[in-house]
Amino acid sequence: GYTVSDKHHGDIGVVEEVLDFPQQAIFKIKMDVHELLIPARDEFIIRIDRTKKHLELDAPEGLIDLYTSLKSDEDPEKEEDN
Repeated sequence: GYTVSDKHHGDIGVVEEVLDFPQQAIFKIKMDVHELLIPARDEFIIRIDRTKKHLELDAPEGLIDLYTSLKSDEDPEKEEDN
């Protein structure tokens, strides 16, 4: 339920869940119609304000753009039928 902002993109959404994988945790963030998956790594976290429930990130360059450039009806895992 934390609100999330990015150093370069401003407010980007709300953390819906923290996915805990053996390799690393992933923030699952709801941004409008998009779902962002951002690694929960120390080098990407600028600040966590537990009182205000706010997370400030510096996401890897191009990662947020990758998710938001997909059309809402596109599925990046589907292959086109030829």
